[in-house]
This record gives sequence, structure tokens and C-alpha cells, in this order.
Amino acid sequence: KGFDEEYARAYFEALEESDNLDYCLHGLLHSYYEDGKMVKVLETRKGSVFSEKPAGTVLALSDGGVSGILVACAEGSLLLVRVVPEGKKPMDAVAYANGRGLKVGDKISAST
Repeated sequence: KGFDEEYARAYFEALEESDNLDYCLHGLLHSYYEDGKMVKVLETRKGSVFSEKPAGTVLALSDGGVSGILVACAEGSLLLVRVVPEGKKPMDAVAYANGRGLKVGDKISAST
């Protein structure tokens, strides 16, 4: 597979929007796995929620009026806005969550 310019641009734009996204899930910004299939993360925003839930726990399906999958991190939270499930086209993260039955309290993982 070749260099994906759109993915790289989205990645670096997301990094610029946050003080420090490295604290979140050891690479969740790039991708995560569900049922052994990779889900690339195309667009994120720094979440406004601070939670004591384990990193990777789904906290909500929106944050501050913006739709997405709000995920707990070691420090703070991260809102996943757009994703690309393996073998699929880019989509809104909430559409993905609804299609997969992902709900508050579920956990996503940065590894298989």
C-alpha cells in the first residue's frame, strides 16, 4: 500500500488541535481494533471530559454538541469524529458505532 496523503494530513491536523494526544491509548489516534479488524481514525478532537474509567472506555457518543465516539484516555478523553473500518469507506464515527452496536461502557483497544 502506498502513502495515504489524506490520512497523513488528518493525522497532523489532529496533532495540532491538541496539547498532547500522545497520552491517549498508545496510538489510538492512528487506529484501533474491534473484533480483530482495524479501524483507522481519520479525525479527532480533544475531549472535554475527564474520567477515571480505564483508557479505551466509550464515555459517550458526542461531546459538547459534536457527534463522535468519546473515549477515555489515561489523562482526559478523545473524541473520534471520522473513521475508516477495514475494507470500508470513511464514515462518521457515530454511524460506525451505531452500525456495530457500540455503546457507552464498551471498551476499544489499540491492539488486536
